[in-house]
Amino acid sequence: LEHTVAELCDAAACEPGQVRAWLGACIGPEAFEVGPEVVQALGREPLAFDQPGFLYRPNPEPRWRADLALLARERLRAAGVMDLSGGGWCTLTEASRFFSFRGEALGRP
Repeated sequence: LEHTVAELCDAAACEPGQVRAWLGACIGPEAFEVGPEVVQALGREPLAFDQPGFLYRPNPEPRWRADLALLARERLRAAGVMDLSGGGWCTLTEASRFFSFRGEALGRP
């Protein structure tokens, strides 16, 4: 995201504070479970407790529920983009609103 903001600002001759970002639908925090490698790749330490963007779920293997929209908002704000909207839809739990090719292949409605 940071590189996208920088490239956009270079191309449009603007500052990040002038950029407006709209976050589309994605898998939501109730449904997106990740392992420690993803937590780490997204800039957090995989600790055995809840932290912004990640809810810890004790299992035989450590797992977290990731909030992709929150994580994207954090990164965009850090890049200087403050005008943010969208990101409130879950493509898995709102299946009647969103088509999923992979979900259909697995037999989900």
